[in-house]
Amino acid sequence: MPATLSIIGVARCSPDNAVTWVSIASPAASLLNVVFGAGIFIAYSPGSAASIQSPDGLAWSIGPAVPGGTLEVAFEAGRFQTRTSYSTNGQTWSALTGPAIPQANGESVRAGNGQFLTWGRSTSPPPFYTSTGGAWSGPYTAPVLDEISNAGFCGDLWIAVTGGTKLLTSPIPSKPAPVPPPLTATSAVRLTWPSEAGRTYLIQSSSNNATWSDASGLIVGDGTTQNWTAPASAGRQFFRVLVR
Repeated sequence: MPATLSIIGVARCSPDNAVTWVSIASPAASLLNVVFGAGIFIAYSPGSAASIQSPDGLAWSIGPAVPGGTLEVAFEAGRFQTRTSYSTNGQTWSALTGPAIPQANGESVRAGNGQFLTWGRSTSPPPFYTSTGGAWSGPYTAPVLDEISNAGFCGDLWIAVTGGTKLLTSPIPSKPAPVPPPLTATSAVRLTWPSEAGRTYLIQSSSNNATWSDASGLIVGDGTTQNWTAPASAGRQFFRVLVR
């Protein structure tokens, strides 16, 4: 059963692209880390295991607990993810596997380019961890001794900042130039003509417009528009239709 919150707080939403804001009642004293995905908004309420959820940012209700009591929920590539769990719908959660991650300030999780990113602060240099499925990979160490305070993804670059005012960047590896697929082209000529019922037609071809040979069998007319497609040829070809 979802946890029960008795204190009513306030959420705020904007109907005009963050120009103006309106206050909306929520079933929590405070909300953190609002994220949208899979058709719902999810926010975490500190001091409670429950999540606060909304389909439209206006009506909020108490949702299922997010395992681990994390302050950060991110959404990317069709799933929500925290430092300990992931979910495709925000309702049922599965545990992540992988290496133990040292505690981070706020247990931060960031998302971009199809993956999730988190980091630790209890070791030096600070380790980063990435996830594209149900597990974390890493650690990948940063070439600094400062704590990582935040990170984000933009364009084709991950950027992290430290408490010592340093910037760390990690570009996406360049992909090899695409190789055009092989194409098979066939040159063909399609002849069409209005036929008369009871008459027969014969297609002839020539390479010099002087000497002709039969290219088709007899085609019986039926009063409709008929057609015949010439086979591919490496050289120049002329065609004519004989009526009999």
